[in-house]
Amino acid sequence: MNLDSFHTAEQRIDFLKEQEVLIQEFVDRLAEDGGKMSEAAKPIYDGINPEKYGRSKYRICWILKEGYEGGGTEHEGGDWYWHDAFEQEDHDGNTPTWRPMTYVTYSLLHGFQPYATLPKIDKNMAKVFQEIAYVNINKMPAGHSSNITEIARQYEFWKPVLLWQIEAYDPQIIICGFGNVFWNFANDLGITKDEAKQYNEIEYVVKNHKLYLNVWHPAYPSKRAIYDYEQDIIDMVKNNIQQMNIKDAP
Repeated sequence: MNLDSFHTAEQRIDFLKEQEVLIQEFVDRLAEDGGKMSEAAKPIYDGINPEKYGRSKYRICWILKEGYEGGGTEHEGGDWYWHDAFEQEDHDGNTPTWRPMTYVTYSLLHGFQPYATLPKIDKNMAKVFQEIAYVNINKMPAGHSSNITEIARQYEFWKPVLLWQIEAYDPQIIICGFGNVFWNFANDLGITKDEAKQYNEIEYVVKNHKLYLNVWHPAYPSKRAIYDYEQDIIDMVKNNIQQMNIKDAP
């Protein structure tokens, strides 16, 4: 789906609302048919706020690995929606994972402001989460840590809904924050390694008016000491935005 084909923002938002309902129903069906649903564990729903995402200057999608319910019990909980959490008064975007995402997203939506000049994160800045597509590979509650093999296995299970989300949300900037799992997506999206270029620690591909970034997880501490995570992502988008020929949202 090309969301730019809609003549008005209202048409685009109505389409996205319909898609979110259908996608959530599909997540439930996959979880139930796959034996993942139980009294103790239900999906954690990710995706978009159609009203905010549908009007955003750029359609940005962050893809991470999985959600953790917290409270000391792993692989239990769920039955809630990430964007409800993002819209809570106490969401300040200031955790090890959210902090880099907040800075990067805010900069991309505010004229590519350099990371070093961005203000301290506050609740107003954290509202940028309401404008993004946030997609987890594993839709079920997980544990404190994950490994690539397990996430790749989860990708194969959830692939039908993940590819549906990418198709429906039609993001222009896709930031995949879990290493080699990017290539699970890329292969299914018809992207080859021959098309990838390198910028510091970032692999990137520009194709069909979209920018795909393969980056380390935002909270991966050992890599953050090697390169400027936030500024490198900002630079990559800024340097490629003209080549992508993105239209401003109506």
